[in-house]
Amino acid sequence: MNGKRKAIGVRYLFCGIGFALVGKFLRNLLGVSAVPKLQLWALGFVLALAGCAAPVGGPEGGRLGTVRVEVSGFEVSGPQRTAYPTPPLPSGLTYTYTWMAIEGSPTPVKADRDSSGNFILAAGSYTLDVKAYVGYEDDANLVGTGVGNVSGSTTITVTNDTTVTVTVTLKPVDGRIETSDGTLKYTIKYPAGTTVLSLTLQNFEGGDEVNLTPSAIPSSTLTGTKTGLAAGEYLLRAELKNSANGTAGMSETVHIYGNMTTTVPPTSPAPSAASFVFTAGDFI
Repeated sequence: MNGKRKAIGVRYLFCGIGFALVGKFLRNLLGVSAVPKLQLWALGFVLALAGCAAPVGGPEGGRLGTVRVEVSGFEVSGPQRTAYPTPPLPSGLTYTYTWMAIEGSPTPVKADRDSSGNFILAAGSYTLDVKAYVGYEDDANLVGTGVGNVSGSTTITVTNDTTVTVTVTLKPVDGRIETSDGTLKYTIKYPAGTTVLSLTLQNFEGGDEVNLTPSAIPSSTLTGTKTGLAAGEYLLRAELKNSANGTAGMSETVHIYGNMTTTVPPTSPAPSAASFVFTAGDFI
């Protein structure tokens, strides 16, 4: 504090000397009348005062820290007899990062990035929301969201001249927080003599049943694609009859995620998963 006062005193001393020199120069200037001299005195006074009023040095540099963000793949898993889409790889996605300063009222913050892609932030506490997209610019479609995490906490503390690593695990757009449409592809196989095939899709949250029943039954295999399905959890149900009036059926839980495709293959790789390959022995 004493050093700062000394610096201010020295600054104003030099300003006073400079002001006196300007005045002497103007008085001795040949060919200038009294009125112009007076005007120049006023100009010199303003310039000197402006220089003396300037702060001593610039404002202190803000304390900065570095944040490395690591985004991992989607959490897509669940019980057997459940169909999930195959999510895109993180390397094929583009991301948006939303930083919020949370000291006091939450405030959005624009973070700069260094040559390595790390974020540079002022010392403080933040949260980070990440959104992942497939495609670019106008064709980008939201496929996942995530929240920054440090040792189990969503509060990210940045300190001066240090680097903190933040992990983000992406979650698909499943209709709970974000919503979008997804696609279902399916294949149903059955033996000759099948006369009736009913295929429906019902959202567990309610709403109208989606009818996938074909107008005419193909000879042995039904394949189809249903687009525009709201993200969510569904029950896919197949019911068949044959010429001997025998019946067979199968159902499976299907997850539809925004801007992803869920495929129900003829035979799932999981031994206990639902199989939509019917044989003559399945009809009773």
